[in-house]
Amino acid sequence: MALVTNAFHAFQATGNREDLTNLLSIITPKEAPLYDAMGAGAPAKGTYHEWQCDVLPAANADNAALEGDTYSAAALTPSLRYGNYVQISTKQFGVTEIQEVVAKAGRVSEVGYQKANALASLKRDFEAILFNYGSASTGGAGSTTVGRRLKNVHGWILQVTANTGYSGTVGTGNFAISGGSGLTGTTITEAVFNQIMQNIWDGGGRPNACYVNGSLKRLVSGWGTSTSRVWAGEKKVTNVVDVYEGDFATLELKKDRHCASSIGYLLDEALWKKSILLPVGEVDIGKTGMATPVMIRQAWTIEARNPSGSGLFISGA
Repeated sequence: MALVTNAFHAFQATGNREDLTNLLSIITPKEAPLYDAMGAGAPAKGTYHEWQCDVLPAANADNAALEGDTYSAAALTPSLRYGNYVQISTKQFGVTEIQEVVAKAGRVSEVGYQKANALASLKRDFEAILFNYGSASTGGAGSTTVGRRLKNVHGWILQVTANTGYSGTVGTGNFAISGGSGLTGTTITEAVFNQIMQNIWDGGGRPNACYVNGSLKRLVSGWGTSTSRVWAGEKKVTNVVDVYEGDFATLELKKDRHCASSIGYLLDEALWKKSILLPVGEVDIGKTGMATPVMIRQAWTIEARNPSGSGLFISGA
């Protein structure tokens, strides 16, 4: 094969337009399952948000009074008072005037495009905050140099040691289970999993969801019987467990990329609420020179209506 003599070709051309499509793909996951599942709690009115919960006295199987019995007041126990700090979460960026007005592929307005990305990214931060298992999980009042932090789902559940498959110090990020330490302990068994659910049930809890990362999702799916692998129509095989039905609860297994690979959470979603002091919105900063600064923020916290109604487990899987 040979080129036609003096044929003008693309390798020589200098005026060809670049072929850049207007399709812009973002593969980064945007879902936030637990944050979305949380209902709205009472609106926060200050930087420390409080609520109450109570328990009934133990049932008395010998409650048989005498006819004409005299009055005798039983001792009452005050309700439990819980509180959580309001955390401020932000996303900030700036776009120059030139970048806003030049012709662009994939978006008309750079500011508008980056705002949409910032909102999606902020929501992902909310989900990651809920499952942070480090020292920040216990929350804190903050200072002029340290931001306030809410006590997250991990921190609240760690208060209830009977409902967790671990022993260790709250909030250190270093937990131990039998046969191992840190996040590399022995692989959880179905028997231990059900024991934790029984502990929650014994305390009055009714968990409905199990939040796990991909590796623990595969582990729990492996507990299914052979009926979990069945032909479901022509040329299709199913090998998945999305609902775990045990003696003490029926759990929807929810995959969450923000859960640690070795920690699973057994939650009664109705007992977890988000309380907002400042809803998601844009702060009016004012223009700075030839650039548009943007800050998007939310001031929020969570209510653990009853921490005893949930639990967690740690596995070396």
